[in-house]
Amino acid sequence: MTEANTHLKADGAATAQGPQQQGSWSRERVELVKRTICPKGISDDEFALFIEQCKRSGLDPLLKEAFCVARRQNAGNRERPNWVTKYEFQPSEAGMLARAERFPDFRGIQASAVFAEDDIIVDQGKGEVVHRFNPAKRKGALVGAWARVVRDGKLPVVVWLDFSGYVQQTPLWAKIPTTMIEKCARVAALRKAYPEAFGGLYVREEMPAEDFESAHSHEEPLHAGGPYEVLGSKPGPVKASFPTLAPTPPAREAREAREDKPLNIDVPVPPPAPAREAA
Repeated sequence: MTEANTHLKADGAATAQGPQQQGSWSRERVELVKRTICPKGISDDEFALFIEQCKRSGLDPLLKEAFCVARRQNAGNRERPNWVTKYEFQPSEAGMLARAERFPDFRGIQASAVFAEDDIIVDQGKGEVVHRFNPAKRKGALVGAWARVVRDGKLPVVVWLDFSGYVQQTPLWAKIPTTMIEKCARVAALRKAYPEAFGGLYVREEMPAEDFESAHSHEEPLHAGGPYEVLGSKPGPVKASFPTLAPTPPAREAREAREDKPLNIDVPVPPPAPAREAA
């Protein structure tokens, strides 16, 4: 056996480490996953596909590296929707990062959100990113994020995501948009760097909210009737904006308004005492 073949065999053995390793997917382990991880309504075919995705990706559901999620899909059309629930494999970002660490050629990942006034140059051809900014003086709107994966013997993989193309009008995106777009960038870079393991896999932060099972309704998609709506779920231009909340008066002004308002309180007046007769 040549030295090159020996090297390939060693890399393959290291890559295979994980829950798909020989003997790790025993009958007892599969039954444990079905009892503790997967929903009770999952079909046999959906469960078999979930296990195959775990083996292929090397993600361990017992370590919360992957989940079996309920996803709503419209089997009809817009005029006559027919929402059905299907259970599918979904990785977590932390699980994908942990799995990448087990690849023998993985040398790290970098990612950062980008604001309008940042100084940045992205060269995808060379796999290089030059990003300079002052955190204390950061201004401008959030415009996107980049991520870079370094592998031995290969050109670094660089991806760029536009914020307007990924943002969703959900509470989490409204609260921590920088964290959310950086997560999506890291996952996209890992998916591009390791397509044999992560190709076609998307984390929760990338999926439209209406694709997931609603805890309140089984007839309407999640965004119906709520304060948030998935971008692109309705016809018309897509706007990367969040719903505005009704202004509330400051506590001091509200308190002063209450203090200045006259109080209409009826105080009962006792009847006059009867006059005493003269002696």
